[in-house]
Order: sequence, then structure tokens, then C-alpha cells
Amino acid sequence: MAQHHWGAGYNNLWEEFILLHEISLRANRSYVFIPLVFADQTVWPMNTFMSGPTAGGPWPAGVDAPRAISSSWWETACPPSRRRSIDASQLWNQIGLDEDSDGETIVSKWAAYLKDLPDPCVQVDGRNFFSIDFWFGRPQRTIAVWPTLHKSPIMTHHAWSKAVYSAVSRNLPLLTAGKMSRENERFSHIVEGDVAPVPAPLHEYKEMSNVLALHIRRGDYEGHCWILAQSSVPYASWNVLLGLPDVYKPDPNDKMAMIPHCLPTPQQVASRVQEVTKTANLKTKLETIYLMTNANEVYLEELRVELKKVGHDKVIIQSDLELRDMEKAANMIVDMEIGTRAAVFIGNGFSTLTSTVVALRTMRGASLNTSRFW
Repeated sequence: MAQHHWGAGYNNLWEEFILLHEISLRANRSYVFIPLVFADQTVWPMNTFMSGPTAGGPWPAGVDAPRAISSSWWETACPPSRRRSIDASQLWNQIGLDEDSDGETIVSKWAAYLKDLPDPCVQVDGRNFFSIDFWFGRPQRTIAVWPTLHKSPIMTHHAWSKAVYSAVSRNLPLLTAGKMSRENERFSHIVEGDVAPVPAPLHEYKEMSNVLALHIRRGDYEGHCWILAQSSVPYASWNVLLGLPDVYKPDPNDKMAMIPHCLPTPQQVASRVQEVTKTANLKTKLETIYLMTNANEVYLEELRVELKKVGHDKVIIQSDLELRDMEKAANMIVDMEIGTRAAVFIGNGFSTLTSTVVALRTMRGASLNTSRFW
């Protein structure tokens, strides 16, 4: 797929990888995964962040499909003389798609078209299959593909990299107040050598039953949220999955009403934490708050004070963790894995990072009532 997004944030890229791989799977073709090029133009190998089927790992038993390959191997296996190039822009309407087509329609139409092509090597140029507008503003287009996607081995056996699991495993005693340790974890990905085991299905990953994870997006969002407010956008991506308890509908007559949902103050965060924990019906006490945040020290200090007022004095941020080597490069994914396995998660409904965590929590079997928004 030559029309991947470039220069976007990690989770914008992740969303695209997952759906493009789903098309490839249904078409019985190998998905070609690429290095990640971020907004700062740094380039990272996919395996820094992911393992599992989408990053070239093996399929689980019972799945008879070609494995994904790297773009470097594609150059060897499919030199230009063997490739058939097609233009997605010209074919879009021809295969029965229009600008209102939802995710399931896009996936199924393209999968059928690619499956019927006799050529072993196909390069797709032209328009993106899933534009940024697909994920923002029209949630019905996104969630239409979820009933089939959530059953796909691409999602059930989704896996982060070895570095991510090693980091989380090492820090479990700190995160869970000694209630979990590396010794009682069974991450199938933490192995010596280069052998890539089949990742365990997400529902086998153990919950951190005493951890509340909060995603508080500051930094660029201190300006971005005001721009979003003017556009009256709904929540993004998988944050609109049916059954999630916090449904947000923008009010075009009061555009600033979304600001507390996007850019909450420390007082608003503490109040929301108190509200959510009272209604979560948890079996164990939430002893640890883990902050997934890029907030500055002034904000963090004020937040710690406000959280202590509502009974939460153990607050951990990423700098408290022990991260080694490549774990530091994948630090955002370490945060996301902690958020995925926390007993309760509260995130920013306008953020694709939150969206990825919500999707993976749903795949892990977490109650929808424990995935919340500001």
C-alpha cells in the first residue's frame, strides 16, 4: 500500500495499519508493513513498537493466510518488473465506493477486488483508503467495521513489541503495589533469541486490578482542543464504539462546552476520577493512579494535590518507571499497554491514543463501564 499516511502520530498510523492488514487478510495476500515516519520525520522500524501478525509475526493456529512482510523484503520478492500498479483514485467509484462508504464496505470491496487479481505483486497508489476524515467527524463510518474486525486474528492476537512487554513486566511490582510480579506473568513474547512465538490472545493478559490509568493530553492539545471546539467534532475513532457509557454529542450552540472533555483542569480531573470510581462496581480498591501524560510540572503538581484530596496519594508517571534501551523509544506504547490492562481507564475522547487503548481494552474483555472519558 504505497499510500500510507506519512508524518502522522503513531496511533493515526496504527489505525490505518490494522484496517489495511484486514483488507490483505480477506484478499488472501501478504500485507507489506513499513517503517514508521513520524511528524518530526524520524524513522523507526515497525518492530520497535509491534510484534504479532501485523508486524510479520506468525498467525495463530487455524488461520491459513500469508504472513505480513517488511517493505524491504517486498523490494526483493516483488521487484518492479513483477509488480502491477493500480490507482485507488480511479478505481474507487468503479468498485462501488463513494465518499460516504463506511469502513466495512471499504474493507470488503477492496478485499474482493484484490483477491480477484491474478498478479502476485500488487502496489496500490493514489488516494488513501482511510483518510483522516474517516476517523474524525463521522463515527458511523468507523464503527461499521468493528463487528467483523473485533473477531479478526489481527485484533485478537494483536501484540506490541518485546521491548514493551519487558518494560511493563519489570515494573509490575511498582505499578501494582507488589500484587503482581514478573514471575507470575506469562507474556509469550518475552523470549530469548530471535524466535517469534505466536502472541497470546488479548483476553489472556492479566488485569492490573488495583490500577487506575488516566490519559491527560496537554502540550499540543492546549491549542488543538480550541481548534476542535470550533469544528464541533464528536469523539474520535473507536471512542464511539456502541456500549461505551460516556457518549458525547457536540453542541453547535455552545462550542466551548467540549473544552472540559478535551482539556480538563486538575480540579476537573479529580472530580471525574471520584465520579467514575464510585460507579465502576470494582471488586478491589484502586490503590495506584498511573498518569499517561505530557503535562508540565506545574500542572502535575497541582493535579497531585487535587487527587490527594479525593483519596489518591499514590500517583505514578512514566519517569518513575525503569525503562531500558529500546523500551525508551517505545515509551508511548508502554503507557498504552498499562492503560489497556488497568482496572479502570479514563482518557481523552478526541485522542487516537485513547482510542487505541479503548479498542484493545474491549478486545481484552474489560467491561465497557471501565473505559471512560473526561
